[in-house]
Amino acid sequence: MPRSSAAPAKGANRLARYAMAAAFTGVGALHFVAPTGFDAIIPDGIPNKRMWVYATGVVEVAGGVTLAVRPSRTLGWLMTGLLLLVFPANINQAMKGIQLSDTAQIPRWAMFARLPLQFLMVWAVLAATREAPAPAIPADAGNP
Repeated sequence: MPRSSAAPAKGANRLARYAMAAAFTGVGALHFVAPTGFDAIIPDGIPNKRMWVYATGVVEVAGGVTLAVRPSRTLGWLMTGLLLLVFPANINQAMKGIQLSDTAQIPRWAMFARLPLQFLMVWAVLAATREAPAPAIPADAGNP
């Protein structure tokens, strides 16, 4: 029977779990607080930009909260899919130098440096939802 829930994470996996939960929840909330910047980074030609901003915001907040309270391998793969889905917007932001807000200016080099970090985030979310190995059963476990 396949396991769908990850065992409680330990050490680095726990750190990855809570860091990614906070990142997803925080950035997801920003999709509703300041959606204009997120609208701007969606590549041209994609219709209904605000709908996509809100939809990805919902997934990020829900995924972040779920990651904090009930991580599962399925959730890890879903959040990986989200990270890959939004990657073209990150590329578009870097290529065009699009700022998310007028107050916090991000240097263009930092936008490009951030791109490979998306794959570190994939690794972190998968590490955070990795299933713990089944406990070893001693050879004589069934023998009195």
